[in-house]
Amino acid sequence: FTLEDLMDGINLFRFGYSKYKKIIYSILLFIISLTINLAFLCLNLENRNYLNGIVMPIGEIAYNFCKYTSVKINPQHSNFISNIVKEKEELVDYDYPGMENFDLPSKFRGIHDTIAYGVLLGIIWKLTRSFKFRDIQVLQTIIFPFIIVLFFLAICLFLNNMNLAFLSAFLLTLLKPLIFLNVYPLRDIWAFYGIVGLLFGLAYFFFRKDGNYIYLLISGLWFALCQWIRPPIFFTLIFLLLPFLFFQNKIKVLKSFLLLFLINILLFWIPFMAYNKKAYDRYFVSPTGHALFHGLGELPSKWGIKLDDEWAGRLLKEKYNLDYGTPECD
Repeated sequence: FTLEDLMDGINLFRFGYSKYKKIIYSILLFIISLTINLAFLCLNLENRNYLNGIVMPIGEIAYNFCKYTSVKINPQHSNFISNIVKEKEELVDYDYPGMENFDLPSKFRGIHDTIAYGVLLGIIWKLTRSFKFRDIQVLQTIIFPFIIVLFFLAICLFLNNMNLAFLSAFLLTLLKPLIFLNVYPLRDIWAFYGIVGLLFGLAYFFFRKDGNYIYLLISGLWFALCQWIRPPIFFTLIFLLLPFLFFQNKIKVLKSFLLLFLINILLFWIPFMAYNKKAYDRYFVSPTGHALFHGLGELPSKWGIKLDDEWAGRLLKEKYNLDYGTPECD
C-alpha cells in the first residue's frame, strides 16, 4: 500500500461523492426532516390543547364522511362533541363513547370554512377505522420530508448551486412554526405542500433540457389537490409564474400559464363553485384572505384596524354595505 494508492482512493471517493452528491444531500435532508418531525410528534402527541375551534369541525366532516359518505354535519352531534371538549379542556378524538347515538348528518357546514381537509381525514379513517386525529398527523409527518427534498431539488435548479440549495432546505427544515403546522392536525401545511410542488414543476420545466409539459401537468394536479384543502394558495399560482416573463421565452411562459390555469379551472374552480351553489346558493365563497388587511391590527394603527375577524366583517358591512357571506369573500 503506497501513497499513490492512497491518493487514488481519495480521488475515487471525491469522484463518487461529486457524482452522487445530490442523492447524498437528498437522503440527509429526508432523514433530518423525518427525525425532527417524528420527535416533535412524539413529544406533543398527548398535548391536545390546541386550536379546538379549527380542528373539531374538521373531525365532524371526517366522521360523517367515513360513516355515511356525506360531507354534511349533524348540529346535535357537533354540540355533543363541543360540550365534551369544553368539559375536558382538550381535543377529543371521534372514537368517544356515544358518538353513534345520533341521526344522519343533514346540514351543510357553515360558509366560513372548506371541507376538503375533513374529507381527507375521513378517507384515512375509512382505512384505519381508528377515528383519531393522530392518523393525519402521522401522514403529514411522512409527507413533509419528501416536500423538503423537492424544495432542495427546485432550489438546485433555480440557483445552480447545490451547497446553497442544501443550506436553504436545511434551514427550512429547522423552522419551528413550519414543524408545528406540519405535526398538528391543521390544514394550513397543505398550502406549503402545494406551493413547493408547483415550484419544483416550474423549475424542472424551465431549467432542465429534458423538462417537458408532463412536469407542469403533475405539479398542477398536485397544486389543485392542495388548493382544495387551502383555496387561497390560488394566488401563488399567479405570482410564481410572473417572474418567468422577465427571463424566459414568453411564448413558453404563456403556454405554461394556460396549461396550469386549465388544470386549476377543471379540477378546482368548476367543482368548487358547484359545491358552493349547492350548499350556499352562491358560486364564490372564501375561507380566508383578509388576514393581510386586519393583520395590520397586531400593532396600533392610525386607522383603528383590529386583529379580529368580527371587526373586519362589521367594517365591511357598515362602511361598504358588503355582506356576501364572509368578510374574506366581501
